[in-house]
Amino acid sequence: MFDRPAPIIPWQARITLRFLRVIGALPLSWLRGMGYAIGTMISFLPIRETRITRENLAVCLPGLSPHARAKLARASLQHLLMSLFELPKIWSQPWPKLAPLIVEIHGGEIFKAALARAQGVIIAAPHLGAWELLNLYLAEHTELAVLYRAPRKAWVETVLNAARGRTRAVPVRAEPAAVRGLLKRLQNGGALGILPDQQPKLGEGEFAPMFGIDALTMTLLPKLATRTGASVIFATAVRVPGGFRIDLSAAEPALLDGLTLNANIERCVMPWLAQYQWSYKRYSMRPNGQPHFYS
Repeated sequence: MFDRPAPIIPWQARITLRFLRVIGALPLSWLRGMGYAIGTMISFLPIRETRITRENLAVCLPGLSPHARAKLARASLQHLLMSLFELPKIWSQPWPKLAPLIVEIHGGEIFKAALARAQGVIIAAPHLGAWELLNLYLAEHTELAVLYRAPRKAWVETVLNAARGRTRAVPVRAEPAAVRGLLKRLQNGGALGILPDQQPKLGEGEFAPMFGIDALTMTLLPKLATRTGASVIFATAVRVPGGFRIDLSAAEPALLDGLTLNANIERCVMPWLAQYQWSYKRYSMRPNGQPHFYS
C-alpha cells in the first residue's frame, strides 16, 4: 500500500502558523496587556471598528448615558484587541498548556448530562469572550462539528482549519449541502457548535428582535433542534483575572424560535457587555421599509 501524500500547505499559511507559534509562546498577561493598550488607542480613532461599536451601542442600549456608552465602547474595543492578541496562544499551544488557563467552569454537569442522553447536542456560542478557546474545551469531551463561514482566501481557511481542527473538533463549512450531514450527526448523538448571532444570508433567516432591534436571525439552529430532538446549550468563555471562565446553560425554552434564540443570546451577553463583539455589523440587513443605520 502507498502512503497518502501530505496535503500541500500554501506558503502564506505556513508563515502565519509559524508566526502564531512564536507570539503564542508569550505569557497571557503580556498578550492581554498589548491588546488592552492598542484597544485603548483605537477607541479614540475614527476607524470602522470604533464607529460600528458606537453605533451598535447607541441603538441597543439607548438607556445608557453618553458617558456610560463611551466608557463601554472603550472597554469593548479593549476586549476586542485582547481577543485578537490571545488568538495566537489559543490557536497554537497544545491543550495541556491551555487547560490551566480555564480557572472557572459553571454548568459542566449540564453539558455532560446532555451528552449522556445520546440524542445530540447543539452548542450555541455567541460572539462573546474567547469562543475559540471554548471550541477546544468542548472538543476535549466529545467530537465537535464546528460550523464556520469560509473566508474568501483559501490559505486563510487552511490556517483556521489547522487551528480549530485540533483535539476532536471537526470544522464544517456553513453551506446548504452540509445540513444533511449535520442532521445525521445529531441524530447519531453527536455534537455541533454554532455561532447563533452570526447574521445569515437573506432567505436563511427571519427577523426577530435582539436588544430591541430587528435582526436577521438564523433559522438553522431551531430547525436542527426541532427535527432531531437535540439538546441546545448556550456556552461562553469569558475573560477573568488569570484566565477564562466557562459558562454552560440549557436553552430556555428548550425549543427555540428566532425570538427566544435572541433572548438567550441577550441572557449570555448582559453580565459581560464589554466582552461582546459590538464591532460586528449585526444589523446590516434590515426589514423592508426600515432605514439602514450604519454610516
